[in-house]
Amino acid sequence: MVTLVRVDDRVIHGQTMACWLAQVPCEGILIVDDKLAQNQQMINIYRNTVPSGIRVFVFSVEKAKVKIPEAIGSAKNYFVIFRTVLTLKDYLNSGGVLEGEINVGPASGGRPGATVVVPTIALTGEEVSAYHEIALRGYRIYLQIVPAAKKLWWDDAVKKIDKT
Repeated sequence: MVTLVRVDDRVIHGQTMACWLAQVPCEGILIVDDKLAQNQQMINIYRNTVPSGIRVFVFSVEKAKVKIPEAIGSAKNYFVIFRTVLTLKDYLNSGGVLEGEINVGPASGGRPGATVVVPTIALTGEEVSAYHEIALRGYRIYLQIVPAAKKLWWDDAVKKIDKT
């Protein structure tokens, strides 16, 4: 079963380890990103970052179309982390399936055209459009850096973005 679907440009980091793993059941993490799937050094870093007993898998979008449905049907608990919303959009547009809500984590603000929505989450126009498209498919999307923080639902986030 998939217990958390997250978009996070830092993928696996302190917030993932200290906060999300303490609050949400997880026995494995599926990372989806075409570039990371080809970078064995980063894969090794991610695998060495997580506590023992949690497995890390890094898949291309194409391979994720097979592996995420397997995780959904599994008795084990998995996180699915997309490095960017554009990768998530590509995954869904190519026939990939997901269940549950989509959590938006950190998105770096130092990028050209990125607008800060909440601290540590800044989105470009292309990313806003991608989230909008995903929301129109019926997925519930919320911004939340850590479990203790209040969720900001996508509809409310859009209102904040429109004011900038």
